[in-house]
Amino acid sequence: MKTKSVLLMGLGACSLAAAGCVTPPDEGTGSIASALGEPSGDFPSYDERVALYATNRARMSPTAEGWPAYPAQPPLQWNLSLNQSSRAHSLDMRDTPCFQHPSCGSATDDTFTRVLRFYTGAWTNLGENIAGGPADGITIVHNWIYEIGAAAGETGHRDSIFSARFNLIGVGYAPGGMPRPALNNLWTQDFVATTIPPIPKMTDGIHFPATVAAGASVTFGTTYYDATGAAPSRIMVVVDGACTPMTLAALTGMPRGTPGKGAYEVAVPLAAGCHPYYFLATAGGTDVTYPTSGALQTGVAVAAGTCPLFATTRAAAVCGGGGLGGATGAGGAGATGGASGGGGQTGTGGTGTGGSTTGTGGTRGTGGNGAAGASGAGGSASGTAGTTGAGGNSGPGGAPGGTGGAATPGDAGTNPPGESVSGGCSCSLAAGDSMPLTSGLTVAFGLLLVARRRRR
Repeated sequence: MKTKSVLLMGLGACSLAAAGCVTPPDEGTGSIASALGEPSGDFPSYDERVALYATNRARMSPTAEGWPAYPAQPPLQWNLSLNQSSRAHSLDMRDTPCFQHPSCGSATDDTFTRVLRFYTGAWTNLGENIAGGPADGITIVHNWIYEIGAAAGETGHRDSIFSARFNLIGVGYAPGGMPRPALNNLWTQDFVATTIPPIPKMTDGIHFPATVAAGASVTFGTTYYDATGAAPSRIMVVVDGACTPMTLAALTGMPRGTPGKGAYEVAVPLAAGCHPYYFLATAGGTDVTYPTSGALQTGVAVAAGTCPLFATTRAAAVCGGGGLGGATGAGGAGATGGASGGGGQTGTGGTGTGGSTTGTGGTRGTGGNGAAGASGAGGSASGTAGTTGAGGNSGPGGAPGGTGGAATPGDAGTNPPGESVSGGCSCSLAAGDSMPLTSGLTVAFGLLLVARRRRR
């Protein structure tokens, strides 16, 4: 079931015209390489990985998300420094407690002073989204994109997520802590625009939900990006060494991107235990993986609380000849009296998330040319259509703080059972601009600032 949530805070977006600036030395490519899946300590966490994937999945096809006015964008690259900045702010908001862009405990530590204390590389634009309420990364990204509960016409969160100028991201999550359930669980996204190396084929990947009962299915998702738009010849999730072909994800029947620039998913039923997995794609005859080494892990049933998220070793992939939705089998070319050609392998259809996807079955192989040669048998298979649960209606959010008041959200409205509530704020800055946010800035003032700057 898709859960809708209510934003309690209005949007505070400050965006000024870009100007020249002297940027700090670039961080180099080390933090970019770490975007390929290996953690640095406990960065990123499971929930932060889910929100990263959900953000990039949306960027690959804003149209599938319901926003056709935004063009598709390359996936954002995870950055350790921005992950540290965003999580530090989520923890600060949870533990102080407060709900605002400037640091909660310092009158001088505004939003971008804090971001640049962590991120020391070159940049041309900075941005931030904050929210609270839902404990699920997919739901929180949905709330940011749809500006649920925000003032009419507000677009700051969505603009940041779909922005062509940003290319680095850190997502920080701090579970629980706030006295109001409406803002229990705090989220921060920090964005940076800078120059980065070529984008890897796969830059994210995760499973969801966090745990299931024994025998139930776990969905695995990753985004695939080729600058030329060329599709991979195959893309798999390798679970316990066994390969399962993935298919282009869909939402209400609309694909999430294109085969060469899109999000891929597949649901796999798993027994109780700890299951290591990684993603494998073949492009131009070359295999690429995410993570580049080691494996992510999902714990099913009793293993959910004890299975580490990352393992440093992984089993070799046993993939056979499967491809995208089922590969075509190649016929044999026998000599005189030669054997018959091999039939095509059975294609595996993917289960679409929120939509439907059907795998293409293998075609009949060509028989050998010899007198005794017989034609090979072709395989066929159909994917099972995925279904989307019905979403509930959101309850009304509380009112934001007034002008000049503290940046404290209003109380939550009453919500139907099973729904959640969240708050959100967005802010951005271009290089050379002054730091416009200070401690105690109210949401109402932020809204006025957005309107003033947008008229320029």
